[in-house]
Amino acid sequence: MVGKLLKTCCVALAIGSLLSHAANAVTVRSLDSIQYGGDISIERLPEGRTYTALRNWIIAAGGEILPGTNTPTQSDLEDVDLFFFGRVKQDADYQVSAATKSALRTFVELGGTLLIETEADVDSVRAANDVLDGLGLGRPVTTAGFGWGQAGPNAGKFTDQVGTLTVSTSIDLRNQTYGSTQTAAISTTLVTQLGGTVLGTNSGFNSIVEFTPFPTGGAVVFLGNPLMTDLFNRANEAYYSESNLLAFGNLFSSIDSSHSVRRRCDLNLDMQCDALDIDLLSEHIRQAQYIVDQDLDDDGQLTEADREVWVVDLQHTYFGDANLDGLFDSSDLVAVFAQGEYEDGLDENSGWADGDWDGDGDFSTSDLVVAFAGGGYDQGARASVVFVPEPNIAPVILLLGLLVQRRSIAN
Repeated sequence: MVGKLLKTCCVALAIGSLLSHAANAVTVRSLDSIQYGGDISIERLPEGRTYTALRNWIIAAGGEILPGTNTPTQSDLEDVDLFFFGRVKQDADYQVSAATKSALRTFVELGGTLLIETEADVDSVRAANDVLDGLGLGRPVTTAGFGWGQAGPNAGKFTDQVGTLTVSTSIDLRNQTYGSTQTAAISTTLVTQLGGTVLGTNSGFNSIVEFTPFPTGGAVVFLGNPLMTDLFNRANEAYYSESNLLAFGNLFSSIDSSHSVRRRCDLNLDMQCDALDIDLLSEHIRQAQYIVDQDLDDDGQLTEADREVWVVDLQHTYFGDANLDGLFDSSDLVAVFAQGEYEDGLDENSGWADGDWDGDGDFSTSDLVVAFAGGGYDQGARASVVFVPEPNIAPVILLLGLLVQRRSIAN
């Protein structure tokens, strides 16, 4: 009886989806390709991959490739990770980067050739020797700098914290007038801590660090847990949105590194993007619990908007796609009704795969309304150019009618 009813529901939905086909609006998803050279379109590399050998070029905010000594070829791009630095500011001449929601990024320079990226605080730099030993590099830190630049006149007061390291810091140089020896000023509200002193926009920062162009040459190795904590991941996961594309390399002779990059949709850190991730996000939204890694729209709170980013922007699918195959069709409806949790009276016992598409923890009529209001039923996979159909409510009405009929029969 249930199987026959489900089959009837699916047929009715398929018929209903044809009842209203309004003209589709077109929205171009700007991140699906990168323009370079003015006329070459290169497909965006997927997340969750390992890439190496970035050479002599960067991808600036907005997706434009700024060539350095060598212009990248298609084969170059196949070996390079394109990071999602939606909140990173970078200047191609100075190679300056900074984050608006995290501590300043820092580097340790070894012998003028090896640059090691770590966190922007003294302790992490002092711990660099231990990390180097773990990497098997086998040489001590002899000189170092936070970021790039030279120590200013007041840097000496911090020598008890940094030992023999030369202190400087990377900051955002947007809207500044650049010169080969000009002292840079902080142009955002970024702060970091140096020797117990918090450095910010009003800290007399210029007397501590004088900036010079970043040295050419050298290789970069990124420290920390390569899966979770270094710039590779911090940049495209916890603190940044997919509003821009950026990668390092313009003034370096090469960047030789290899890391697996956790995808932004992997919220439970199991290196997979599946229903468990959006279930975790929905649970934290219900509990009003803020987890910065799950703030996908970067607005400082967890809301329904973050769920929409996960479904639409990261998974490129629709509400209602229970099996996350990129389609919302009858197979999803068959799957969720087969779970038997539709309005079962048990609080918060359902997940995405069970039909909870509105995130309240239960499978009910409201989930069907959310799913069909998105207009994705039987529309196929989301394409690079997104067609936004008018919400098709007819299938919902048909489905609700069948459910009411089933309840009447049951009673």
